[in-house]
Amino acid sequence: MPKILVAVLTIWLVGCGGGETPEQLIRERINQMAEAVEERDVGDFAGGIAEDYRDLNGNSRDDVVRQMRQIFLITNSLSVTTFVESLEIVSNEFALATVKVLVTDVDIRRFQIDGEGLTFELEFVLDGDDWLVSSANLPTQFLRL
Repeated sequence: MPKILVAVLTIWLVGCGGGETPEQLIRERINQMAEAVEERDVGDFAGGIAEDYRDLNGNSRDDVVRQMRQIFLITNSLSVTTFVESLEIVSNEFALATVKVLVTDVDIRRFQIDGEGLTFELEFVLDGDDWLVSSANLPTQFLRL
Protein backbone atom coordinates (compact mmCIF):
# COMPACT_ATOMS: atom_id res chain seq x y z
CA MET A 1 0.00 0.00 0.00
CA PRO A 2 1.49 3.37 -0.94
CA LYS A 3 2.71 5.47 1.99
CA ILE A 4 0.51 8.41 1.00
CA LEU A 5 -2.62 6.23 1.19
CA VAL A 6 -1.62 4.98 4.65
CA ALA A 7 -1.07 8.57 5.78
CA VAL A 8 -4.46 9.72 4.43
CA LEU A 9 -6.26 6.77 6.05
CA THR A 10 -4.53 7.45 9.37
CA ILE A 11 -5.53 11.13 9.33
CA TRP A 12 -9.10 10.22 8.40
CA LEU A 13 -9.40 7.62 11.19
CA VAL A 14 -7.98 10.01 13.79
CA GLY A 15 -10.33 12.77 12.64
CA CYS A 16 -13.41 10.54 12.77
CA GLY A 17 -12.64 8.73 15.97
CA GLY A 18 -13.88 9.19 19.45
CA GLY A 19 -15.98 12.29 19.52
CA GLU A 20 -16.30 14.22 22.72
CA THR A 21 -15.32 12.71 26.04
CA PRO A 22 -17.79 12.39 28.92
CA GLU A 23 -15.90 15.18 30.71
CA GLN A 24 -16.33 17.52 27.73
CA LEU A 25 -20.02 16.66 27.46
CA ILE A 26 -20.62 17.30 31.16
CA ARG A 27 -18.79 20.62 31.03
CA GLU A 28 -20.93 21.56 28.01
CA ARG A 29 -24.07 20.63 29.98
CA ILE A 30 -22.98 22.84 32.89
CA ASN A 31 -22.37 25.74 30.49
CA GLN A 32 -25.72 25.17 28.75
CA MET A 33 -27.55 25.29 32.07
CA ALA A 34 -25.71 28.48 33.08
CA GLU A 35 -26.65 30.08 29.75
CA ALA A 36 -30.27 29.03 30.27
CA VAL A 37 -30.25 30.81 33.64
CA GLU A 38 -28.82 33.98 32.10
CA GLU A 39 -31.41 33.83 29.32
CA ARG A 40 -34.16 33.08 31.85
CA ASP A 41 -35.10 30.00 29.85
CA VAL A 42 -36.76 27.56 32.23
CA GLY A 43 -37.22 24.94 29.50
CA ASP A 44 -33.55 24.79 28.58
CA PHE A 45 -32.58 24.77 32.25
CA ALA A 46 -34.98 21.91 32.96
CA GLY A 47 -33.63 20.06 29.93
CA GLY A 48 -30.41 19.47 31.84
CA ILE A 49 -32.17 17.77 34.75
CA ALA A 50 -33.12 14.09 34.74
CA GLU A 51 -36.83 13.28 34.99
CA ASP A 52 -36.18 11.16 38.10
CA TYR A 53 -34.01 13.83 39.79
CA ARG A 54 -34.05 13.70 43.58
CA ASP A 55 -31.68 15.66 45.80
CA LEU A 56 -30.52 15.27 49.38
CA ASN A 57 -33.29 17.61 50.58
CA GLY A 58 -36.02 15.55 48.92
CA ASN A 59 -36.57 17.99 46.04
CA SER A 60 -37.77 16.62 42.72
CA ARG A 61 -37.04 17.97 39.26
CA ASP A 62 -40.31 19.93 39.42
CA ASP A 63 -39.27 21.48 42.75
CA VAL A 64 -35.94 22.70 41.34
CA VAL A 65 -37.61 24.07 38.21
CA ARG A 66 -40.15 25.87 40.43
CA GLN A 67 -37.27 27.39 42.41
CA MET A 68 -35.73 28.70 39.17
CA ARG A 69 -39.06 30.21 38.11
CA GLN A 70 -39.24 32.02 41.45
CA ILE A 71 -35.71 33.35 41.00
CA PHE A 72 -36.61 34.60 37.52
CA LEU A 73 -39.74 36.31 38.87
CA ILE A 74 -37.92 38.26 41.57
CA THR A 75 -34.84 39.25 39.58
CA ASN A 76 -34.44 41.50 36.57
CA SER A 77 -31.32 39.84 35.24
CA LEU A 78 -28.71 37.32 36.23
CA SER A 79 -25.14 36.92 35.12
CA VAL A 80 -23.69 33.53 35.94
CA THR A 81 -20.07 32.41 35.86
CA THR A 82 -19.29 28.77 36.56
CA PHE A 83 -16.06 27.14 37.68
CA VAL A 84 -15.84 23.36 37.65
CA GLU A 85 -13.79 22.69 40.76
CA SER A 86 -13.79 18.92 40.32
CA LEU A 87 -15.19 16.42 37.88
CA GLU A 88 -14.92 12.67 38.34
CA ILE A 89 -16.19 10.16 35.82
CA VAL A 90 -17.11 7.31 38.16
CA SER A 91 -18.36 4.95 35.45
CA ASN A 92 -19.54 5.02 31.84
CA GLU A 93 -22.93 6.27 33.06
CA PHE A 94 -22.25 8.19 36.29
CA ALA A 95 -20.19 11.24 37.22
CA LEU A 96 -19.71 13.66 40.13
CA ALA A 97 -18.95 17.36 39.82
CA THR A 98 -18.41 20.24 42.20
CA VAL A 99 -19.29 23.53 40.55
CA LYS A 100 -18.76 27.01 41.97
CA VAL A 101 -21.30 29.50 40.64
CA LEU A 102 -20.73 33.23 40.86
CA VAL A 103 -23.92 35.24 40.41
CA THR A 104 -23.96 38.95 39.62
CA ASP A 105 -26.58 41.44 38.46
CA VAL A 106 -28.83 40.37 41.29
CA ASP A 107 -29.61 41.76 44.73
CA ILE A 108 -27.07 39.64 46.54
CA ARG A 109 -28.48 40.48 49.97
CA ARG A 110 -31.82 38.92 49.00
CA PHE A 111 -30.12 35.59 48.40
CA GLN A 112 -27.58 35.94 51.20
CA ILE A 113 -24.80 35.21 48.73
CA ASP A 114 -21.34 36.17 49.86
CA GLY A 115 -18.53 37.07 47.51
CA GLU A 116 -17.48 33.43 47.36
CA GLY A 117 -20.50 32.38 45.30
CA LEU A 118 -22.51 29.19 45.57
CA THR A 119 -21.14 25.66 45.51
CA PHE A 120 -23.21 22.91 43.92
CA GLU A 121 -22.27 19.25 44.29
CA LEU A 122 -23.87 17.54 41.31
CA GLU A 123 -24.42 13.95 40.24
CA PHE A 124 -24.75 13.25 36.53
CA VAL A 125 -26.17 10.21 34.76
CA LEU A 126 -25.93 9.31 31.12
CA ASP A 127 -29.41 9.24 29.59
CA GLY A 128 -29.07 8.09 25.98
CA ASP A 129 -26.49 10.52 24.61
CA ASP A 130 -27.11 13.23 27.23
CA TRP A 131 -25.48 13.76 30.60
CA LEU A 132 -28.19 15.01 32.98
CA VAL A 133 -28.15 16.15 36.60
CA SER A 134 -29.71 13.35 38.63
CA SER A 135 -29.10 14.71 42.13
CA ALA A 136 -27.45 17.62 43.87
CA ASN A 137 -26.40 19.00 47.18
CA LEU A 138 -27.92 22.47 46.78
CA PRO A 139 -26.64 25.53 48.68
CA THR A 140 -28.93 26.69 51.48
CA GLN A 141 -29.36 30.08 49.77
CA PHE A 142 -30.99 28.29 46.83
CA LEU A 143 -33.33 26.36 49.15
CA ARG A 144 -34.65 29.43 51.02
CA LEU A 145 -36.80 30.76 48.21
